[in-house]
Amino acid sequence: GGKLYAPEQGWADPLYYAQEKPPNGCSISINITDESTRLPINLIDESTLNRILEDTFDIDFGTARELSSTLADWIDEDENQRLNGAESEDYLDEEPPYRAANGPLQSLHELRLVKVWQDEFFDENVFPNQKFEQLDNLFSVSIKGPVNINSASSELLLALGANQNWDPDRIFDQLLDKPWFEELPDFLGSDLFTTEISLLRVTVKVTRGSVPMTLSAL
Repeated sequence: GGKLYAPEQGWADPLYYAQEKPPNGCSISINITDESTRLPINLIDESTLNRILEDTFDIDFGTARELSSTLADWIDEDENQRLNGAESEDYLDEEPPYRAANGPLQSLHELRLVKVWQDEFFDENVFPNQKFEQLDNLFSVSIKGPVNINSASSELLLALGANQNWDPDRIFDQLLDKPWFEELPDFLGSDLFTTEISLLRVTVKVTRGSVPMTLSAL
């Protein structure tokens, strides 16, 4: 039907599909990965973020609300401070001073500038800590839509499945004729999930002799 659900459909290896051989002296690899396996951190609602911060990162109730509020203030377009948030007037007291971005995160590493996040997800030298690595596995700044259930990581399913009425370990038990969903099962009626791929990363690497060239595109 012209839709991409999972690499098991056969599109993951274009060189094999095309039956093309590299020119003499060259080696070529093409890697296609589904980027819609993580949550869109710039669009996630505060209640879902709070739940993940508490259940997955073991962050207490109050700190989770501070994290979601400071993030919301950082990426919204205004300078109206939320109850537990922070806007430019708070960051202008930093050394050196700076303003809130008032726009979407461009990188998860940008969180080192956001109050509370800089304490929870970075060490005293502002290097990413273990919690940040876990955050990077669950969230993306590139995604602008729901997660593809067919390629979602078990860690993400566990994070979203905590205290829900579905078992992350049993989601795929009902699949019979195909190893992917084309429609969401009824119990997963959530705007956090879809069955289709919304964003692919294609990486082409060509090596001639000892000289490599890599091209990567979203």
